[in-house]
Amino acid sequence: MVNIMKKLSVRILSVIICATLIASALPFCASALTTEDGFEYTQEDSQITVTGYTGGESEIVIPSEIDSLPVTRIGKNAFYFISYIESVSLPDSLVEIGQGAFWGCSALTSVDFGSGVESIGVNAFFGTALESVSLPDSVTSLGERAFAQCRSLSELTLSESLTELPESVFYDCEALRAVTVPASVISIGEGAFAMCYELSSLKLGSNLKTVGKNAFHDCPCSGVVIPVGVEEIGEEAFGYCTDKDSFNTSLIDGFYLVGNRESAAFVYAEENGITFNDCAHSVTEDVVVKQPTCTEQGESEIRCTDCAKKLGTHYLDKLKHTYTAVIIPPTCTSVGYTKYVCEVCGESYIDENSFIPPSGEHHSFVKGETVPPTCEEYGYTVYICRI
Repeated sequence: MVNIMKKLSVRILSVIICATLIASALPFCASALTTEDGFEYTQEDSQITVTGYTGGESEIVIPSEIDSLPVTRIGKNAFYFISYIESVSLPDSLVEIGQGAFWGCSALTSVDFGSGVESIGVNAFFGTALESVSLPDSVTSLGERAFAQCRSLSELTLSESLTELPESVFYDCEALRAVTVPASVISIGEGAFAMCYELSSLKLGSNLKTVGKNAFHDCPCSGVVIPVGVEEIGEEAFGYCTDKDSFNTSLIDGFYLVGNRESAAFVYAEENGITFNDCAHSVTEDVVVKQPTCTEQGESEIRCTDCAKKLGTHYLDKLKHTYTAVIIPPTCTSVGYTKYVCEVCGESYIDENSFIPPSGEHHSFVKGETVPPTCEEYGYTVYICRI
């Protein structure tokens, strides 16, 4: 059996040592400026990157603007190992949190991420004291080990825009009790939640395809429902733990998987001697996969809420047209009428009872060219209907 705890601990320790050496060798950036509040920053392409902090506040509020320019990035190692920072509030203008930005901020217990952050880099909050993390749906990317060894982290809400949970992203978050993986997530990387010793409640997203090696190693779940779309499950991803004294790895007593026999869950259970239960599909939901329009039916799938297996299809009635009257007035030469146009699809028809015939009485003449008489021809004035 793979000695997961020892291997991952050695790996993380190696990363810490390397990062410490790199950080100590970072050159001083002479071009960096500093605000009155102690934020060091650089300017590029009319945007501000916060690169460091020399202030002494424990509660940090990063401004949305510096020098009337938007703050969009926190640079690499910007707050690296600043031990007195306890809380951070990020502006809505912020788009990126760089690699190791808050690594080792051992007193950091809370972060308000704002509403604009899209990317959180490798090791960004590694080893902090965060107690809860709620990632806004603007977040589309997490780096490896972004929240690893946040050992006080007990509550987690993931962005519904994430498609991947990378390697060791929440490794060794030993206080984390429950995780709901959003439907947007397709891949969970190696060791993503390994050594989360209190993680007893796990719900996987309906569109999940791959689960990496050791992804949930040492998580004490009694059982896990595997969505029908999962195609690959890595070695010891579910159901294994390592004894802290002997370092021996074994299956969790009574562990089981629930799923469908046509999925990778059944293969994983067979190969690892894990109890497998067929999903009873006892609770279902209608998931709309195609919205109806005025011209086409919609479609919804009946899915099991546990394993996401498709059990049937419903067709949704076409929508009624939403018509708006457009009045076309008559002219002296053309018919007037009322036309009805659908606001949704643009389909139209003409009310046959609304026709108004053209009439010469409706001519509106204006004086045009005047031709003067000559000794041989009459003069005249041309009047033109302006309609």
